[in-house]
Amino acid sequence: MSENSAIHSIPLLVSSVEQITDHLIAYPGWCKESATIAREAKLRAKQIQHWVFEKNTVDAAEMKNLPAGLTNQFHSLFSLPVLEEVNRQVSFDGTVKYLWKLEDGNTIESVLIPPTTADSRRLTICISSQVGCAMGCKFCLTGKQTLTRNLTADEIVAQEWSLWAWESHCTTSAL
Repeated sequence: MSENSAIHSIPLLVSSVEQITDHLIAYPGWCKESATIAREAKLRAKQIQHWVFEKNTVDAAEMKNLPAGLTNQFHSLFSLPVLEEVNRQVSFDGTVKYLWKLEDGNTIESVLIPPTTADSRRLTICISSQVGCAMGCKFCLTGKQTLTRNLTADEIVAQEWSLWAWESHCTTSAL
């Protein structure tokens, strides 16, 4: 593959270590030593997943153990769905409802539900899998919208990831 070839990005939030490794091998411009690209790619894939899912960051500048060549190309190599927080409502019981705007302008909701008893550590989230809904539930803004489309896998995972990152909680149950 030539240096000038366009880089095809893959969805980072739903890619396994193996998929990230294969992708890094396919676009080796980030690595100085092409002879060790396979071993280097696997190490970097594990580091990227650690930063994303353990440290809750997708900012390549914060990923201090990645080489400069990789951090410079990070957002070309990996696509990340943008969920813009439009509104956040907190209920008297601590339940938090988020309204997110997707890249295409559609909106979806996610809900963070706190533990129901003082000694419980269970945190539950309710995430959208579609823009709009065919059910028409009165209590849900999404249910009041007509069904527009199914969300992509990375848009679904981005909701949970965003709740982790912004609320600094570990979700123990998802609906």
